[in-house]
Amino acid sequence: TRLITRYYSENAVFYMGWKSNDKHRTLGMRIKTTRFVLPGHKVESYHNSLNWESERLLADFDKVFALLDGKTEADVSLVSVFRQHFHALRVGKRIGGSYFDVRYYPGVGTIHFFPKSKTLIDRMNRWVGRQRRWLPPVESQAGQGFWQQFEQAETLDRAFHTEVNKQCPRSSRHVHFDPFWAIKHGGESEREKGHRLLTQAMSTVLASRGIDPDAVLENEPSSLLEWAEALPSDTVLALAS
Repeated sequence: TRLITRYYSENAVFYMGWKSNDKHRTLGMRIKTTRFVLPGHKVESYHNSLNWESERLLADFDKVFALLDGKTEADVSLVSVFRQHFHALRVGKRIGGSYFDVRYYPGVGTIHFFPKSKTLIDRMNRWVGRQRRWLPPVESQAGQGFWQQFEQAETLDRAFHTEVNKQCPRSSRHVHFDPFWAIKHGGESEREKGHRLLTQAMSTVLASRGIDPDAVLENEPSSLLEWAEALPSDTVLALAS
């Protein structure tokens, strides 16, 4: 995910991260289900294939998505797509592998990936979200509002960026503070300021739509501990032994 978002910020959208015990709340990021772009794949005009580093990256994509799909490898790999259809890709054709359609722009060296399965992208986003603690470790810990804003992140993206621009207006008289740059590349104080501005903007957008990411579930089921406390003590002992 970091690779996908490192060079091209429009590859991802943001959502309000899980409210944990961390000192500072942050926004989570999820890869777009429609398209993402990776630069750095330019080759000379006389070449008939991508370079080794680019092919290795394509192979890594297929490996990850095959695992998400419960398989060991892609049936139609991206490496084979580029090797077999390189000329067609160079002239603008969109060619499909198992998990992505791709378009190649040799002049600028970018590859555009069009995911075929929103389900697999969602699996990856949820796995990364849990690893980064942007999502709760147990899905039932969060209420409907939290999952609503997570699932609607792409729909809310334009309103979110509009709100960020309101809070960080560009002015020729002052140095413009870019919170998106700050959370990736800034020092500690800049990162904190960036996260604070972005979470404020997201809170404003969600509130305007009546979405509360922190609302607890109605009729929330009792925890295992509460359930155990209601049982006879010998039953609790049996569970603990």
